[in-house]
Amino acid sequence: MPKFAHLAERVPCPQCGADLALNERVGFQWGYCSYPFSDSDRPSYNIGDEVVWRTDVNGRIHPWKYFDDDTCNIGDPTFADVIVRECEIAIQECASCGLEFSGIGIVIRGGVIESLNLQVEWPEGVETFVINPNDELVPQPEWTTRPMAWGVRGGPRTQLVKNSQAMQLLTLE
Repeated sequence: MPKFAHLAERVPCPQCGADLALNERVGFQWGYCSYPFSDSDRPSYNIGDEVVWRTDVNGRIHPWKYFDDDTCNIGDPTFADVIVRECEIAIQECASCGLEFSGIGIVIRGGVIESLNLQVEWPEGVETFVINPNDELVPQPEWTTRPMAWGVRGGPRTQLVKNSQAMQLLTLE
């Protein structure tokens, strides 16, 4: 079963004001992803929160890896400026007024969740854009289908570190 991180945020439709997010939660895949939407009692991010990454039993960060308990780190903390697409439900239309759009983008700058925005155009097969130093969006289609290894030992207690600390703990693989 796919795993997601969640942002607790209302996403108002620009046309009618209805909430586009299901129950004011937006599912995405970046950082530590631990549960599907159906497990909505777990904590979520808020705007202004720093993305977290899980460490293994030795205190190291493994990008693009599943842990032995089926949770995972999706992405790489070295890419601190990204836009990731809401991908759990693939919301592309307002249920109230029918306004169509290409997706909801979660904007992460410096490893911090900065905002949400509706994307009018989102290329097919792309879930993530890197924001380069000139603020240009560089699509990363190869990340959408990137294989992820299994079985990193996470230990009995989940240790999470913020993106700003994760760089010192990255594994060289």
